Amino acid sequence: LTAYARRYPDVEVSLTVTNRLVDLLEEGIDLAFRTHGGPLPSRDDLVARRICQVAVGAYASPAYLSQHGAPKGLSELSKHPVVAHRVDRRILENAVPQIIVDDYRPLAALLVAGAGVGLLPDFVAGPLVTEGRLVPVLADGPGAAATLSLVWLRSRHLSPRVRAFIDLAVAHAETGRLSWQGSS
Repeated sequence: LTAYARRYPDVEVSLTVTNRLVDLLEEGIDLAFRTHGGPLPSRDDLVARRICQVAVGAYASPAYLSQHGAPKGLSELSKHPVVAHRVDRRILENAVPQIIVDDYRPLAALLVAGAGVGLLPDFVAGPLVTEGRLVPVLADGPGAAATLSLVWLRSRHLSPRVRAFIDLAVAHAETGRLSWQGSS
């Protein structure tokens, strides 16, 4: 978004952040980023463009690990309090989450605060690991990944501003510059 706004300063960008599935037509939304584990449901009125794969790993805070130790594998996860995103519960088959959230930012904050072990996408966890606030655990799993796609309404006349954003997002993903942390 930063690179797009710099390149096209006369275009107004309105960003809505939500975990609910929005109806693009009904809500007047040009584009949506969607993360998904499997293929997106096929719809005649939508076009989806895969942007990149997102790695997901298990993390805990150093304070939590010093007090409780790290699970040595997925089978030991049930001995630890688990903080999970609503969509990641199915990955954690061996543990029942104690806390379930619907956004990765509060999940990360809970993990940093020592609430337990949880899954985070690498783009959320990476800076926290670099800062020493989170530590990767479960090197043997879950090894999950999600796909990040752009979705827009199928139309004969895609607006130039929407086409420009799609092209820029794809180019950023291909060069590894697509980032949650605000790099351009």
